[in-house]
Amino acid sequence: MKPFCIGRLVKPFGLKGLLKAIFYIDELDDLRKISAFYVRDLKSSTGYREIRFSYIKEVEKGYIVSIEGCSSRSEADLYRNVEILVDEDKLPPPGDDFYYIKDLIGLQVIFEEDFFGKVSNFLEVGSDLILIIRMKDGKELAVPYRGRYIKSISLPKGEILLENLRELM
Repeated sequence: MKPFCIGRLVKPFGLKGLLKAIFYIDELDDLRKISAFYVRDLKSSTGYREIRFSYIKEVEKGYIVSIEGCSSRSEADLYRNVEILVDEDKLPPPGDDFYYIKDLIGLQVIFEEDFFGKVSNFLEVGSDLILIIRMKDGKELAVPYRGRYIKSISLPKGEILLENLRELM
C-alpha cells in the first residue's frame, strides 16, 4: 500500500461514537467513490488498519462520520486527531482539467518562456486555492489558482505555465 492522507478524524461528536472529520476532497460524491480507508495501527503487521464508514454527512465546517464498530464516545475518542489514509494507487481519476494537489507540488513553473521556480505548496483561503511558488531566487510568491494566472498544466512534462505574474510581484 502507498498511504496517502485524505483527511483527519478530529474529535468525538455526541455520545454514540460519531466523530467530526475533515476531508481534503471537495465533493462528497468523490469521497464515496473510495472503497477503502485506513488509519495507522502499530499493532498491525502492515502498520495500517482498514476502517469503514457507515455514515458520512457534510456539515458547515467539515463532516460527521460513523466508523463501523465504533459505538461510544470513549471508542470514538481513540480516533481523536487520527489521519484518514487511502491507497494512493486506488484514488479515483480526477477527471479532465482537474488535478490532485499532490500531483502539482514540485512542478516546474514557467513564466514568459523561462524557468521561474517550482510549486512548493498550496494554501486554502476561504474558497480559493493559492499556489505557493518558490522562485529561483529562493523567495516565495503566492499565486491564486485561477485561469487568469494558469495558462496550462502538463503533468507529463512536469510543468505549469503561468501568466500575468507581474501584477503579483
